Amino acid sequence: MTGFSFLGHAWEMAAASGVGFRFEWAQIPFISGAKKYAEQFIFPGGASDNRLYFQEHVKFTRELEEAEQMLLFDPQTSGGLLLSVPAENLEALLARADEIGQSLWVVGDVVDGDHLEIV
Repeated sequence: MTGFSFLGHAWEMAAASGVGFRFEWAQIPFISGAKKYAEQFIFPGGASDNRLYFQEHVKFTRELEEAEQMLLFDPQTSGGLLLSVPAENLEALLARADEIGQSLWVVGDVVDGDHLEIV
């Protein structure tokens, strides 16, 4: 894990591929207790650094509290495990993950553009 955060890793993928991503807030999984700590605004210093560095590439079109936004900039993520697959391969990937007992979440889509959008 590099500490770039969920959105930091997503931005690196999007920028390298010349696309944007649209993420569904309600579909993004968080580890147990993460939201509780966020409500108390307990974040490592790297979260603020990530926000400063990556925020120009992020559009929050959904009304989120600042603490909720900060969860997506928190360096303690598994953003390094973020992957993208062509839509026509998604069902096969989900089926295979289920076969081997691997948790997998669909959290968004690739879109035209040069930004990340949280809806």
